[in-house]
Amino acid sequence: MKKILLTLWAFCITCAILQAQNNNEELDILHPPFENKSLPKIPRFLEVGISANAYRGDLNPSYSKWTSSFHIAYRLNRHRYFNSRFGFSIGTVTGENLNYSFTSTDPEEDGRPNNFFKSNLITFHYELQFNLIKTSRYMVYLSQGFGIYRFLVKNDEGENLQDIQTSRGKNENYNNSAVMLPTGIGAAYRFANGYALGLQASILNPQTDYVDNISQLSTNNRNDNTLMFKFFLWAPLSKIPVKKVSTRNNINYTRSQSLGNW
Repeated sequence: MKKILLTLWAFCITCAILQAQNNNEELDILHPPFENKSLPKIPRFLEVGISANAYRGDLNPSYSKWTSSFHIAYRLNRHRYFNSRFGFSIGTVTGENLNYSFTSTDPEEDGRPNNFFKSNLITFHYELQFNLIKTSRYMVYLSQGFGIYRFLVKNDEGENLQDIQTSRGKNENYNNSAVMLPTGIGAAYRFANGYALGLQASILNPQTDYVDNISQLSTNNRNDNTLMFKFFLWAPLSKIPVKKVSTRNNINYTRSQSLGNW
């Protein structure tokens, strides 16, 4: 998955360089009848979306079991290269390995790790977005965020595993809230009415090893992680109309700084 994201990153950077070379020809030029045809600027969006989620950890060595989340966000869209959003999501992740076991060298260790879990997730974060490409219709971007990742881990009988001490090591306890550092790449297409549709892939990078309730009885030393593929809709909350340029016959070609911006 990291190789795929790196390949997409390299592709987007290449597209951005090619786009920059053509900015003067393709953007900001007004053609007859000398009227600005660019779309209104939209400084604020409401974002709603759904995502497919997968967990990687002790019970899933790769992102393979998929669940879902609902997303809502307030997006600021004032600048050409840097935008931001405040996002909230609620959903689940799950994992299972019926053959998972851990052998301790401590004779007093009697913990037996769970081989199934389902975590209810709630996340809230701020995200800074860097636009690789941003025209009047298309946007391709990278993002990096900071937020809170809250999880409640249950077994196949619906019991809270945090309350079952024998599912972990001796005297092992944890907090079910953690910092997360989500990294993403996405793209969006804007329609003439100001609404937009898009896709984003994100790795949440929670700073915890307890999403599956397993850490001391773990067979690897990596933190658990969560991958999300999100489909979203942006709805405009406000618009700044673009002023028309005079259509008198004696006017020359004019440039507009609004073209190429959302």
